[in-house]
Amino acid sequence: MLITLTKPFATARGRDSTIFGNVLYPLGLRMVSRSFAQPDNPQSASQTSVRTYFTLGSQAFGALTDVERAAWDALAEAMPRSDMDGVEYNPTSKGTYVHVNSLRQIDGQAITDTAPSAVTQAAPTDITSVTIAGGNCTIVFAHSNADGFFMVEGTAKLPSLQRRPRDPDYRLVSTVLADSIVARGASPQSVVIAVGSLHFPWAVADEVGIRITAISPGYVRGQSRSERQTIA
Repeated sequence: MLITLTKPFATARGRDSTIFGNVLYPLGLRMVSRSFAQPDNPQSASQTSVRTYFTLGSQAFGALTDVERAAWDALAEAMPRSDMDGVEYNPTSKGTYVHVNSLRQIDGQAITDTAPSAVTQAAPTDITSVTIAGGNCTIVFAHSNADGFFMVEGTAKLPSLQRRPRDPDYRLVSTVLADSIVARGASPQSVVIAVGSLHFPWAVADEVGIRITAISPGYVRGQSRSERQTIA
């Protein structure tokens, strides 16, 4: 659902707002709406770490030189994204900087002030299977990428076959954050996560959502593939 409001409202609010069960937030010159989703455990160590990474990135952006900021402006302009309603927009340079550096920090890398190349990595071509055995959860997928990384996310057990996962439903698949971003390997590629480290308490026969996002060598988010999977 898309709600377009007058600019004075957006200026007056200046931040996300909840009205009639929907969250309103600024996107460019518009205010858009999405359904409110309560975080499953907002104080978990992994979610606290992710919020810290965003904060550190936001603070570091303020120290950029004009030349560095111009490079991030160019990257943001070259990498349009789509919101949950499918409307394309260009993120801000700050948002791009924070997002790239959050992915870097999740993967154990340091913050960089140098804007990476504008590369859009192709989505995986298939999510083949999700299995649990021997204390491990294995996710197998196929791709045609030559380099970069993949970010693996999942949802809680879905309540019905009709239920389609929404963007807020997805979380990094592992509470060990770095395990959720894996370097590109030969296809088909397997991601193995210890069951005890899974973000959600998955079990055999659960129907879950899996989303795998391609990431460039410079940690620019690329295309995603999402599928419902029955854990075998």
